[in-house]
Amino acid sequence: VGFFVNTVVLRTDLSGRPAFHTLVDRVRDVVLGAFDHQEVPFEQVVGRLRPERDLSRNPLFQAMVDVQESSATGIGLPGLETADVALPWRSAKFDLTATFVVRPDRFALNVEYAADLFDPDTATRFAHHVGRVLEALLADPTARADEAALLSADERRHLVADAGRDAEPAPPFEVAGPPHAPAVVCEGTTLDHARLDALTGGLAAALIRAGTVPGDAVGVCVDRGVWSVAAVLAVWRAGGVYVPLDPRLPGERLRYMGEEAAVRHLVCDAGTRDRAAALGAVAVDVGDVLPDPDGPTATPPAATTSPTSSSPRAPPAAPRPSASSTTPWTPMSPPPARRSD
Repeated sequence: VGFFVNTVVLRTDLSGRPAFHTLVDRVRDVVLGAFDHQEVPFEQVVGRLRPERDLSRNPLFQAMVDVQESSATGIGLPGLETADVALPWRSAKFDLTATFVVRPDRFALNVEYAADLFDPDTATRFAHHVGRVLEALLADPTARADEAALLSADERRHLVADAGRDAEPAPPFEVAGPPHAPAVVCEGTTLDHARLDALTGGLAAALIRAGTVPGDAVGVCVDRGVWSVAAVLAVWRAGGVYVPLDPRLPGERLRYMGEEAAVRHLVCDAGTRDRAAALGAVAVDVGDVLPDPDGPTATPPAATTSPTSSSPRAPPAAPRPSASSTTPWTPMSPPPARRSD
């Protein structure tokens, strides 16, 4: 028979901190305008816009919203018997899919998510937050949308209790493992724990001599190999914040990422030396590093990453199916809009 559903990309305007009723009007206008062009295949839209492609994400959007009508009597076709069939897929088509199933007296929300990106508790919490936003909308349509209370009383109590409390400091960095046991293996090259400790210590010392201080953002722009791992560990040993700079990206993109993350020092190798020089940061070449097992062992801070396409991210992953899971159904009813268990 064929698949008669076409994907329509929507963009919501939240400027001006609109009230709920204003936001609903905006969304309605956007949806109706998009439906005027719903016959245009999504692939043609992508081909015409030619967005910057990233193998780790879907082009143009990452969250899908679906609204389906549900009938208590099921779907009927004249002269045919029909039945629902559960599809046995094991991968999520998008990062997040929220499906609203509308029933005569209520509707339910089903959330499918990529298990590589979300935990079950996170997806379930998202479903409950959607419910609270809808309850706030029905309770006071004139309230500002960004003032809706997403948290339950228990969630708020938990956050308030931990607010202002310093986290336990991380232990100083150390390479754990038998000295002669393999620690890193890549394309025929193997580093044991002793060698990894010496190389990361030497690079950490070189970064500190170059001016890196604890908390500095340090870019790592090296080709695939054992240094891809060793450089990250060295940045942590120097007390820096690791910023991945994939040398396969265009130069303009790398410059933007470096500026956004305030990178003042970066690690490069022979294959990326020229690209690193064009970024305007102080470069430390791994080829000039002398092993130093007694190098610095600062407390590891963090890595600079972002879920948006405008900030530093980890290098794109190879395309592969992502395991999916589904949250329990969150049934909801019309006014007074209370969830039923």
